[in-house]
Amino acid sequence: SIIVTDAQGSSSLPGSVAVTVLAAPVNLAPLVTTSLLGPVYTAGNDPEVVDALVGIIDLDSNMLQGATIQIKVGLTDGDVLAFISPSDSSISGTYVEATGTLTLSGTASIAQYRQALRSVTFAAEGGVPNATRTISFTVTDTQGGTSAEATAAVSVQENSAPILTPSSLVGTYSNLLLGLQ
Repeated sequence: SIIVTDAQGSSSLPGSVAVTVLAAPVNLAPLVTTSLLGPVYTAGNDPEVVDALVGIIDLDSNMLQGATIQIKVGLTDGDVLAFISPSDSSISGTYVEATGTLTLSGTASIAQYRQALRSVTFAAEGGVPNATRTISFTVTDTQGGTSAEATAAVSVQENSAPILTPSSLVGTYSNLLLGLQ
C-alpha cells in the first residue's frame, strides 16, 4: 500500500497502485551498420580495410559470440578476407576461400567485435579483372540473436603492367646524351 504525506504533514489513507511492467521480447537481435561503399582496391596490392566505420548495436546484450564476413557477390579465386584480433580478446577466425567466408568466434564485448570487424581486410591476386565485390557482415550475440546482413562494396581494379611510352624514352635518352658531353 502507498500513503502520501503533504508538506503540512497530513497523510492520506492507504491506497493500492497497480503497476504493469512491459518487457522487451526475450532476445532482440543485434544490428550491424556499414558505410556501404568500401575502398577501390588494385588487385595484387597489399590488403585493404573493407570498412573502417562498421558499427554494432545490441539493446539487450553487451557481449557477442561470433561474426560472419562473406564475399556475397563477385567471389573470384584468389580473393582473401582477413582480420586482426583485438588484444585481450578471445576472438579467433578462420577463412574458407571456396565460399569467401571469414568466420569469427569467441565470446567478447561489442567494442572488441567492432574493432575486429573494422580491421577486416580484402585482397585479391593480381590477374583478376575489374569487378565489384559485395561483402556482408553479420554478428551473433550471446543469447543467439543474429543480425541482418549489412553490406559494403569493394571495387577491384585489374593490376596492369606499366606502359613504357616513347616520350619518356626520348627524355631519358636526351638527358643521357647531355650528360656525356
